[in-house]
Amino acid sequence: MHAVPFNIRKDFYRQHLAPLCVLLAFYPAFSSGMDYSNHTQESSSPHSIHNPLARAAKAEADYWQGVYWTHLKHPRRAAMSWLSSAQLGNSQAQFNLGDAYYFGTGLPKDMAKATQCWRIAAHAGNPQAQNNLGYAYTHGEGIPENPKKAVYWWTRSAEQGDDHAQLLLGLANYYGRGIAQSYEKANAWFLLSARQNNPIAEIALARDYAQGYGTPQDYTQAFEWFMKAAQQGNLAAELSVGASYYQGQGTVRNAMQAVDWWKKAANSGSQKAELLLGIAYQDDHTIKNQNQSLFWLNQAKSKGGKIAAIAAQMISNSQ
Repeated sequence: MHAVPFNIRKDFYRQHLAPLCVLLAFYPAFSSGMDYSNHTQESSSPHSIHNPLARAAKAEADYWQGVYWTHLKHPRRAAMSWLSSAQLGNSQAQFNLGDAYYFGTGLPKDMAKATQCWRIAAHAGNPQAQNNLGYAYTHGEGIPENPKKAVYWWTRSAEQGDDHAQLLLGLANYYGRGIAQSYEKANAWFLLSARQNNPIAEIALARDYAQGYGTPQDYTQAFEWFMKAAQQGNLAAELSVGASYYQGQGTVRNAMQAVDWWKKAANSGSQKAELLLGIAYQDDHTIKNQNQSLFWLNQAKSKGGKIAAIAAQMISNSQ
């Protein structure tokens, strides 16, 4: 699910500062204290602008006005700017408006209106809206559940290069939801998404290489894709890279590298990583350290649940 960019990074804002300044010069309303309290989709009058070029310019200006208000943390004003832009045919503004309704940011939360906005933008060819509309059809949010329509819209989005849609289309093929099940086609979509550095797609592809689903089993390829995801800070991938090093699967066995990756995961709060560290320091002769083992086992034990019970049993057995 794409989200409304209400936390646009400062570097993004600086990158677009020049066009924003130009728009500010031509549209004083950007910096005025306009009253948006009664502004609704029905009440505005975009049709008063008849010249196509003028309409397109105003639509673009209103879109960037939304970006401007977003940077200043005024979600209501941002939403109203995108509403005006969407009425003039700007599909990106229409998409953002849908997200505003979906998350209830600047507008009352309304799933039906969110999907309505996404549908308009999707038919206009916006790949993000096509992806979100597919998501809505999958989960029946604001629209009747329909896995086949979800696949249809994800395909349109994925063919335009949207990595989220490529991932979701891969998962649809993998599980046979809305389309005939095919590991081979799933991997083809995972690969396209992974090549755009989508960490979830990288993990999905790595697991299929490791298990030989839809492709010959290849632990080296699995390790390489796990590593790409881990280097982006993905916790599940960090665990898998650690396991690959510990078992010597797809790479040279190296217990020290294994614990380094598990420590990264543990520092992010992974109870499983804490348990693995406790086991490694207890069992591996190259790094054996009883104090370290007990430390990590106690860390895992403190979090409760099934993993805590295993940690507690290991602590008891070591005494």
